[in-house]
Order: sequence, then structure tokens, then C-alpha cells
Amino acid sequence: MLSNQINRMIMVCLLLAGLTGIVASSLVLATPLGVPRDAKIESGNGVPKLCIPAEEINDVAVDSVSVSESFKRNGIRQVMWSVEINKISTPVVLNPGDCLEYGAALPGYKIINNSRPLENGVTYYFRLNRRVSNSQRTSVTFYDAAFCPVLQGGELRYPQYLYQKNGGVIRPRCDSD
Repeated sequence: MLSNQINRMIMVCLLLAGLTGIVASSLVLATPLGVPRDAKIESGNGVPKLCIPAEEINDVAVDSVSVSESFKRNGIRQVMWSVEINKISTPVVLNPGDCLEYGAALPGYKIINNSRPLENGVTYYFRLNRRVSNSQRTSVTFYDAAFCPVLQGGELRYPQYLYQKNGGVIRPRCDSD
């Protein structure tokens, strides 16, 4: 009898622990911040460009854009360029496959940080925040990518870090030749 009660108590504890784990993992995945999407980095006019994936279904209204160093120097992450839309302006809209150049002058946007020269071999984080009406937890709210400027064969390139579905990262060579 005592053995059955102990087994039952163990089963109840395991069940509660399992439910707690399910609820906790649901809370981790369900954030009010929405869902990120990987962007693509391309080169153009000697600067990096953040591109909306061609597979994207909808146009992307741009709320803000920033590029910063991916690491902190003396506890501060250097912002290399950032802009955000003025409250009364109409946002720039990018179609799937469209790109936005680093340092671009966007009509109706205020400059928070003027674009500064990017250093060879330094890793940067490029982020485009999407303007979303009635955002849901499953809405794509921003596009991002990490890259590093390198001089290869006399040409400035911007190889991108690639994020894999299993959580791994393919890091590019960030040293110039």
C-alpha cells in the first residue's frame, strides 16, 4: 500500500515537473517582441547593404535601421549608423529582395547617428526594424545580420555570418589579404 502511494506521488511530481517545463518553454518562445528573420548582406557602391529575403511574402515598412559593432569596447557598443522614422512620416517600403545601403539618406527619417567608416576585420551587426501594425507574437518584427568588412583582391567585401537552424554559426574569414 505504501509502495503504491509513493509511486503515485512520484508520478504526480513527474507530471507537474513536465507541465512546468512545457509552460516555461512556451513562455520563452511566446514573447511580445515578435520574431526575427535573417537578412542577407550584399555589397554595393562600396558599402554593405541589408537585403530583405526574396522569399518574404509581404513588403516591409521600415521603422528604424542601425549598424553597430558586435562587441563592446570599454563596456560600450559603438553605434556606427542609425536612423528612425519621424512620427508623421510615411515609411520607406522594401519589397522582397530589396536592399537598403549602409548610411543611406531616407526621406522622412531622422538621423540618430551619422554613418561612420567601417573598419576592416571588425564584426558589425546590421538590424532593420519593421513597422508592424497590430503586432502579434508571431509577426516578423526585425531583420538582422552580422558581417565584417574585408579587403580581398583589392575590392572591399562584406562576408556575412550565417546562422544555422541547429544554432550553429558559420563565421567568415574577417582578415584582409
